[in-house]
Amino acid sequence: MDLLVSSPDRFAPRTHQQVLTNLTNLSPEELACMGSALPGHCFGNALRLLQRWHDRFRLHYVEGWYLAIATNEATHRAHDGSLLLNATLTLSVHGWLEDASNAILDPTLISILLSSPEPPLRVLYLPAVRYSAGELRHLLKLEGAWLPLALCLADCLAEATQSYLVAYQVARKVATAVMDLAAAVHQPLEAAEFPQLLARDLLRLPPLHLRGGGKQEGGASW
Repeated sequence: MDLLVSSPDRFAPRTHQQVLTNLTNLSPEELACMGSALPGHCFGNALRLLQRWHDRFRLHYVEGWYLAIATNEATHRAHDGSLLLNATLTLSVHGWLEDASNAILDPTLISILLSSPEPPLRVLYLPAVRYSAGELRHLLKLEGAWLPLALCLADCLAEATQSYLVAYQVARKVATAVMDLAAAVHQPLEAAEFPQLLARDLLRLPPLHLRGGGKQEGGASW
């Protein structure tokens, strides 16, 4: 069972295969905008790009959790994910943008790849909240509002806060399952639960590896 097929569910897990990485259709100014996103400022990066590109791509602002797995490809066997001996995992709260088809525009990730190519990378996105540009403008006018919204407006966004918690719990369990695979702790498929199956399917995907400011692997195209 493949758990990572493209889903119409706006809160289903997404992967790097849904990240828009083909930059060849961007103007030099737009490419410079993508490259200027600051590491560690994912929410602000997403907001600035939403303000600039909303009319062109009809984007939504998304907050949730991000699990990135960087591997030494020489030690990775893609058919079963069994030899992740040098895997580095990053689990973090994260902000990005999505278009109407749930394709991901992640300026923070693309900026990092443009400036310093990463080792082969696999990424899992767990959306928690999703707002249109109009909804986001309204929420940012509320007293005490800042980004990430679901954390600063916990009292009036209780449902969003719960979605954050659920997304985190899934992301943490998938990260644990990835580490078990790296340590060759194999669980029989019939006994595996959703996080273990999700980790297995994620590791079987071709990695995202942006090269040359336009050539890409494992991502989506505009």
